[in-house]
Amino acid sequence: MLNLRLRSNARRRLLSIEARGHLGTAPHGKDLACAAASVLIQNAALSLEKLNCISSLDIRPGNIKLKLKRKLTPEQEISAIPILKSLFYGLENLRESYPDRLKYKFDGRRPLL
Repeated sequence: MLNLRLRSNARRRLLSIEARGHLGTAPHGKDLACAAASVLIQNAALSLEKLNCISSLDIRPGNIKLKLKRKLTPEQEISAIPILKSLFYGLENLRESYPDRLKYKFDGRRPLL
C-alpha cells in the first residue's frame, strides 16, 4: 500500500508531503501503477526543487519526503501551485483505480491547491 501524508498549516498551505510504500499491484519491478505514482511524485519534487521551493528533499526506494519552504516568493507560489495540482490530480486518478492501495492522511486541514 502507498501511504501519503500531507501536512498543512492553519491557513491550509501545504508544508510537506511524505510517500511511503508501494502500490503492490504486480511483482516488484513490474508494477506499472507503482511506477506511475513514483514518476508523479518524483517529477513534482524535482520540479519544485528546481524552482527553489523545497527546504529538504529525501528520495529513497519506497520513500519520498519533501518539505516546502515556509516562505515562497509570489513567483514561486505561482509556479508551485500548478505542479502540486498536477501531482494531486494524477494521484487521485490512481486512487480511483486502486482505492484500497493508495491512502491519504492529512496532518492539519486538507491543503488548498
